[in-house]
Amino acid sequence: MIDTARHYLSTDTIRNLIDAMSMVKMNVLHWHMTDDESFPYDSSVYPELSSQGAYHPHEYVYERGEIDSLIEFARLRGIRVIVEFDTPGHTSSWGRSHPEILSGESHEGPINPASEDTRTILSNLFQEVVSVFPDKFLHLGGSVYDRQLW
Repeated sequence: MIDTARHYLSTDTIRNLIDAMSMVKMNVLHWHMTDDESFPYDSSVYPELSSQGAYHPHEYVYERGEIDSLIEFARLRGIRVIVEFDTPGHTSSWGRSHPEILSGESHEGPINPASEDTRTILSNLFQEVVSVFPDKFLHLGGSVYDRQLW
């Protein structure tokens, strides 16, 4: 697993990791893309998620072409790339651009599943994500949340 939400990795570093995985016969790269700390995925549907949620909106973001290149690089080495967008908890980075989707008065909590805004944004975003990442699996996190919020 690589965690680019907490520790941005250059595409060269990710390629080196993929090469190392290939050498030791590993065949699945779990890419933990988002978390509280950062939203480094450059969405074409919601570009504000990375422009306001990444560590640095122009340097520490993975653009579509870079992602496509990494996925192909991995595929040629027999490695699947499964991306994770951590939800429903660990979504503070999402709230920097869309506080309306987070729970609690301070809008710091996990995403609010009762909100129509949340359902719309998640639906649109994940439709894009599954078109970018060709694997049949999309990891949605399932991290902890405060059940008393709902």
